[in-house]
Amino acid sequence: MSHYSRDKLGKFSYDAISSLRNANENSVYYSRRVAPNQLKAQVLQGGLLRQVSPSTKALSSYKASIMSPKSSSSDFFTTLVAQMRRIDENFTLEWTEDTPLTQALNCLIQAINVIEHERTQCPDGYIPQESEEYYETNENLSRYEDLLKAKEEKLKSDEASFLREKNILSTEKEKIKRLKDYCLTLEKELREQKAELDAREKEDNEKINLIKEKIEKEHQEIDEKRRLLERDTHEIEVIKAKLEDFSNSLISEREELELERSRIFEKTLEVDKEKWKIESEKAILEEKLIINNHLKEKIDEELIQIEYERAELLKSKIDLQSEAFKHTEYANDVESEKISLSELQNNLYNEKLSLAEERERLIQEEERITQILNELDDEKRKIFEERNNVEKDKQAVKEEREAVDEAWDEIEEKQGSQTGGKNPKNEDDYSHMLEELQNQIINYNKEVEAREKDLEMKNLSLIQREEELERKNEDIQALEFSLLRAKRDLEELSLGTIPELETQSQHIQQILADLLTKRSEVDTGYTQLQAKIVEFERSKSSGAQSPEILKLADELEVKMHKIKEREEELAELEIELEREKKENLSHALFLQRAQKEFEIECAKKETEIQAATKKLEKLQAKLESAIMLMSSKENQLMNLKEILIDERNKLASPELNDRYRIISSNSFGRKDTPDEE
Repeated sequence: MSHYSRDKLGKFSYDAISSLRNANENSVYYSRRVAPNQLKAQVLQGGLLRQVSPSTKALSSYKASIMSPKSSSSDFFTTLVAQMRRIDENFTLEWTEDTPLTQALNCLIQAINVIEHERTQCPDGYIPQESEEYYETNENLSRYEDLLKAKEEKLKSDEASFLREKNILSTEKEKIKRLKDYCLTLEKELREQKAELDAREKEDNEKINLIKEKIEKEHQEIDEKRRLLERDTHEIEVIKAKLEDFSNSLISEREELELERSRIFEKTLEVDKEKWKIESEKAILEEKLIINNHLKEKIDEELIQIEYERAELLKSKIDLQSEAFKHTEYANDVESEKISLSELQNNLYNEKLSLAEERERLIQEEERITQILNELDDEKRKIFEERNNVEKDKQAVKEEREAVDEAWDEIEEKQGSQTGGKNPKNEDDYSHMLEELQNQIINYNKEVEAREKDLEMKNLSLIQREEELERKNEDIQALEFSLLRAKRDLEELSLGTIPELETQSQHIQQILADLLTKRSEVDTGYTQLQAKIVEFERSKSSGAQSPEILKLADELEVKMHKIKEREEELAELEIELEREKKENLSHALFLQRAQKEFEIECAKKETEIQAATKKLEKLQAKLESAIMLMSSKENQLMNLKEILIDERNKLASPELNDRYRIISSNSFGRKDTPDEE
């Protein structure tokens, strides 16, 4: 939009835009989905197409409107204003000296601006919020319905599972009822036959059940102890892996230190070569200086002047001041190097003390490991003795079974021999007693088989314990080997690397002292050469010079250049030596840190090994107590069985009492050893 149109539009009033919105809410221009192009077309149709037509009358009216605004075009502008007020009720048209077409165009621009203003205040996304909320509520309802369906399906599945469980419970209840009925029938029969014996047997059975429950609990405790042992073995394996990693890191550090040692040795060789070169050059310079001195004497006899002596004195004063300043700097450097070397010596002394403490700790660790190995050997002997006892129990059970079979054969033979001379009532009693004996022998055989199975299980458990102890022994041997290797590495560090570092530090100190002396000598030679050069220059200026003197001057200049280069090389060597010192200090600090870490790891391993040994001791004590309890309970069971047998013998016939006692003594007399651990 141009500046001219903005000025024209500024003349119109826009004070009632809100009233225009309220007036035109239901009109065509403010529908929900109307585009801006449609609005412009409607404005053009309403404002222009009804009154404007391309004819010569319009042109004449436009020309006349310049002179008289209230001409034939007044009808056109009245209709235009009416149409514009459909958009804006407060629309007013001001007459200007412009042409009617420009005024009509300004009206259209004003209408378009009003529409654009309304569009900016009422964006397209303002109206369809209700539909979006409607869609969101529908989506929430659909989600809620899906959740309800899922809950209904879950309830159905839960009801089905509940019905299944109910059916299972009903079947179990029926089984329990049947068992109860069966037990009641059996109890009635037994009450009719043996009321007193049944009561005593019930009491004995209750005692046996309690003992069995206790035995099962003890078995569970033993299983838990085995789990604890397995966990301890796993922890020991983890400790072993950590020790191996630490030993590998120590080996790598040792290799790095050896490489560093070789580098330092090579550098010392290079420094020695440089020293030899400097000494050879010094000898050559001394020869040259002798020649120069002879020449100087000749020149001094010819060219001695007072002014030259004064200049020489001034120069010597300046040189002495500069040399004194240099010497002070060198002295400060030497003192700083001495301080750093003293710190290194203190660090090495501390490392030696820590290594000695570590050696003593490793010796204590070895003694404790030997104690653990001795304890493991004792446990192995105990396991071997227990295995021998188990084999003895097996042989005793076999002998008891053979004795019972022989007794049964004898009873059958005697029964066959005595059937002819007995009356039928005694024969019935005798047959009844034989049946009872047969049932008792069958029960005894079952008990013997159960005891054999228990003995086999004990044998397997003993074998497993032996394997576990062997594994633990191997782990402890591996730990001992790793500790010995760590001890060996520490001894090598204390005996090899640390003395080497000390010797290297001393060697570096000697090199620094030699370099300082050589530098002082070179400085003195340099000052002398400078003085000679000055003399030669003065001799040149005086004109009394010879070709020999020129040659010597050239040679001296070359030598001075070489000496400067050598000084630069020596400065570089000093920088390298300082860098190597810093590296050695860093290596020493790294060794200190590694030693501290090793001490911490050793302390952790010691605590872990102590905890493992304590756990093993506790488990061993618990196993021994469990074995004692099992043996006591087994003796109680044997006593109960003997009491039951005595009571049955009292109720039995007096003729078979002696034989039954013989059988019971043969069957139960050899069981004095424990069955379970």
